[in-house]
Amino acid sequence: MNMCLSASTDHAEKAEIRKFAEWILLIGDEIGSSNEGGEIGLIIPNELLIKDSPDPLRSLVDFIYPNFLENMKI
Repeated sequence: MNMCLSASTDHAEKAEIRKFAEWILLIGDEIGSSNEGGEIGLIIPNELLIKDSPDPLRSLVDFIYPNFLENMKI
């Protein structure tokens, strides 16, 4: 049972989570059909791409870990 799907009460949000979960499962299925180098052909949906940033990696880290550097204790 996908626990993320049961966490939402909004129908549109559930549909979006279900679509993402199916995409994640597809990645797992495609791994079985990788080439000799272990690569697979994977299409990433536009809504998951970071396109409008001069530093996409920093944008991703900031999204996942907000205020990471400020909260880091050295």
